[in-house]
Parts: sequence; structure tokens; C-alpha cells
Amino acid sequence: MSKKKNTIDELLEEAIIPEDEHPYEVPMNWVWTYVKSISEVKGGKRLPKGEKLTKQITEHPYLRVVDLRGGTVDEDDLNYITKDVYEKISRYTIGYEDVYITIAGTIGRVGTIPYHLNGANLTENAAKITNIKTTNKNYLSQVLESNVITQQISAAVRATSQPKLALHRIKDLAIPLPPLNEQKRIAEKVERLLNKVEEAKQLIEEAKETFEHRRLAILDKAFRGELTANWRKKHNQYHISINYINETKKEYYESLEKKANSVEEVDQSNYPFNIPTEWKWVKAIDVCDVRDGTHDSPKYMKNGYPLITSKNLKFGEIDFSNVKYISETDHNNINKRSKVNEGDILFAMIGTIGNPVLIREIKEEFSIKNVALFKSLKSVNEEFLAYYLESINYLEPIKKNAKGSTQKFVGLNKLRESLIPIPPLEEQLVIVKELKKLLNYEKQSFKKIRDINIGELRESILLKAFRGELGTNDPTEENAIELLKESLQEQVK
Repeated sequence: MSKKKNTIDELLEEAIIPEDEHPYEVPMNWVWTYVKSISEVKGGKRLPKGEKLTKQITEHPYLRVVDLRGGTVDEDDLNYITKDVYEKISRYTIGYEDVYITIAGTIGRVGTIPYHLNGANLTENAAKITNIKTTNKNYLSQVLESNVITQQISAAVRATSQPKLALHRIKDLAIPLPPLNEQKRIAEKVERLLNKVEEAKQLIEEAKETFEHRRLAILDKAFRGELTANWRKKHNQYHISINYINETKKEYYESLEKKANSVEEVDQSNYPFNIPTEWKWVKAIDVCDVRDGTHDSPKYMKNGYPLITSKNLKFGEIDFSNVKYISETDHNNINKRSKVNEGDILFAMIGTIGNPVLIREIKEEFSIKNVALFKSLKSVNEEFLAYYLESINYLEPIKKNAKGSTQKFVGLNKLRESLIPIPPLEEQLVIVKELKKLLNYEKQSFKKIRDINIGELRESILLKAFRGELGTNDPTEENAIELLKESLQEQVK
């Protein structure tokens, strides 16, 4: 005896989400429903055992998760299957009218495929939303990118021990459904707005690049003596001597009850670049006490003292937002070698080498790991030194001589032996003043650009779109319930 089919009213009751379960309020002629009520969800298929993908172009592209990005397909590294393999998995393809969603690895990427890839085979790590009825596919793709869906997907993935999005959970995703013409208007407007966001993103990247070029050019002029050329003409009585540098070094190490090696003048043939005759090239170890933090891995604690690593040095500041903590014992042991004081400069030794941070104020004690510590002596102003350590003049040779293949690393001895141009103290202060004046305006402009959150801007557009707040909704249009009826009609035939 055949199973009795539900009536359209019964199917409609199942398809419409009750008002008290709505994620948020939508216009009166919209309806909240499930993905399964307006489409079917089907999975992709892995290659048969023993079969492999090929780079040789055939009539059968095979779409992997890595290819599914940006709302479309990245075709830079497409793989293919042979005709024989295709015949074994020919049912698991995706069409131009379908919407894909990745379900393993990077979960939740959605999009559509270009027409020329119609019928491509789909990985088992993605699913297709197909046989989409009474719903604009571009609208559906966009709504699946929005926060209301990503939150449901995150909850669904957390609910299982396997990091995979099950097909039945995709079917049960709740979506807002407007009238069909409104769907088209929303999809078109969202596409226009998101294109503008992408243009803005590109402009921001270009502005960042321009700022970096200007900043490096200003620093280059400063450490070649070009910014203070006129000042030297008016103050030609100032110069720096090796003897003075030697005396300040000796005085510092005597205060630590240590013996200091004498300062040797750098041979002119080893100059990285030309500097004014009133300046001197010296090794960093002659004007700084250069140390480093621990290279061990202390046991991490839930609370304790922050352990600052290279990744915490950002934009001239310490980022405490993602630090790990160590015990007081480990903190004290590390600080016997590398206690950080105000006026010191931190310098990343591993990964992204550089990112110097001048410590102007210590609000809480911390330790350092894989970070160098420059303690300037009396012969060099700490702000002058910090500016030089972030210049391309210093960083380029340091990075060039860094060791390591996957993760670059600069050793302590390399930093100690690195060369630094030293003007008279009076001129150092003038250079610092000029750099502050020239770079501070640039820095503030850059900060405004850096703080623009493209992701938030994009999400804001999607949020407004799927709440009916883009100004496109026509309340006189037929209620979306009629679309649902049309979509469900096949099930009662």
C-alpha cells in the first residue's frame, strides 16, 4: 500500500518556520523557511580507490575544496579525471544552476560555478544545492554567506565529533525568503555593493603600499644625513668620535662589573652606504647592550606573566591580545638574562624579522622569547636607534643574511655585529624631531586606513540585505508564501 501524500497545507506548515523561532524579524511579505523546502542537497564523490587526478586537460574537471573560493571557482590549478573515472562517478557532478557549499576542511564556502564548468565532478568534501525552485540562485548563494547562516553552520559543526557539515544539517538551515522579484533586486544590489567593497579593499592595499614606500624613503634620507644637511652647515662644531663611543661603552660595562672590548672604527670599504664625515659607522654592540630572550619553551599557565614572542610585535607596539602566560619562576629566570626596561627596544628574531618596538612605559612585567633586546648606551638616543632598526637600510641586510628555509631566523651575534651609523648626539635629536614631524602625520593616516575592517563592511551589507533594509523591498508584492506553495506543489502531485 503506497504511503499517503501530505496535502499542500500540511507541507506548508512543515516548511514555514514558526515566528517564535525566527532568527530575526523580516518584512511582512517575506517568510522564514528551510533550504530543503526550496531545493535538494546532494553530496560530491571521492575518486574510486586507486584512481588519481591528472593535470592533463580532459572533458571532465574535478572540483576540490581548494578550487572553490571567492563565490566561484579558482581555475589556476584545476585537476581533471579521465573518461573511465568519470563513468564511475558520473552522477556526482555540479551544474551551472546549482550552488556549492564546502562541508569539510574549510567549511562553509559557498558560490556558483561558471557556465563552461557545467557538469564538472564535485569532491566529496563539498555538496551542491540543486533543483532550486522559486528561488534566485544568486540570492541563495549570497544568503548562505551571511552571518545568520554561518552561525547555524558553526553550531552544527560543534554538535558533532567530526569536523564535517552533514548534508541533513544543510537541509535544515533556516533562510529568509522574499518574493522572487525582491530576491533578484537584492542579489543585484548586493553584487554591486560587494564589488565596491572589493574596489575599496584594493585601494586600501595600494594606500598601505604607498605609505610604506614613503615611510622607507623618509627613513633612508634621515640615515644618509640628507634630512639634516642644512642643520650641519649651521652647526659644524658637532661631531662624534670613536673615543667618546669607547668611553661610554667602558662606563656602561664597568657599572655591570664587566670588561668591555675596545671600539674599533669600521673600515671605509665595509660601509653599507655613505654618511656625513661628522658621523661614524660602528657595530651595534659598541653602542648597545644587545641581548635576547629565552629560546626554550616554558610551561604555559592559565594566568601569570606574559611571554612576548615575535608575533606579538606589531606596528611599533606590543599586542597583548593573544599572549601566553608563564610562571613567576620562569619569568624570573628569563629576566636574569633579558630583563626589559623602559627605553629598551624589542626586535623580532624569527618569522617576520624586525618590527622593532621602543618600550616607552611598562604597565606590567613580561618576559621575551625569540626576541632581541637592544639597550642603548649614552652614545645613541633610543628613539634614533628605534627608527634606524625599522629602516630598510638596516633590515634589508639583516633579512638577507637570516638563516632557515621555512621560517627565517637571525642570530644574536649577527645583530651584535650589525653596523649602525652614529651622528653626534645633538644631530640625533634633530633627526628624531624631523622624523616625528614627517612620520606622525603619515602614521595617523595609515592607522585610519589600517583600522578599516573590510570583513565587517561586507557583513554589514549582507546583514541589511537579508533583513530587507536595502530599500529594495516592495510590500505590495505577493507574499513569499505563494513561492513556497509553488515549490512544494510537486510533492502533492
